[in-house]
Amino acid sequence: MQVTETLNEGLRRGYRIVLPASELEETVNGKLAEAQPTVEMKGFRKGKVPMALLKKQFGQRL
Repeated sequence: MQVTETLNEGLRRGYRIVLPASELEETVNGKLAEAQPTVEMKGFRKGKVPMALLKKQFGQRL
């Protein structure tokens, strides 16, 4: 991960963060796997929701 300060005017700050896609995907998959045992979705038993459906449902929120 690379962080670069782009704006420094008094109390205002701006940053640019560069994160490799593989690192981001690894983090998202980890968070989904952590939440999977507690997710309840119609048509599936609690904790048995497929990872693909979790990514579709919650992927944008992570």
